[in-house]
Amino acid sequence: MRDRAALTRAAELLGRSGAGESTVDEHHRRVTVPAHGGAQRLVQVVRDLDEAGVLIDDIGLRRPTEPEKLPTANCLDDASR
Repeated sequence: MRDRAALTRAAELLGRSGAGESTVDEHHRRVTVPAHGGAQRLVQVVRDLDEAGVLIDDIGLRRPTEPEKLPTANCLDDASR
C-alpha cells in the first residue's frame, strides 16, 4: 500500500468483513488475511478495499505453508517486491 495510514484502515475493514484476523507488516506495508473462499474471496476483498477508497499496489493469493491451514491474501506496496 502506498499510504501507511491505509494499513490500519485496510486491517479494520477486512476484519469486519469476516475475512478473519489480519496481520499488519508496517515495514513492508502489507496486510495479510485468511482468504476463506480462495479466488472468489480475493475478488470481494478488492471490491471492499476499492469501495472504502483504500489504494493498493498489489494483491495476491498464495497457498498456505505447512503450519497454515487457509489461503492468505496479501496487499503489498511496490517497494516490498
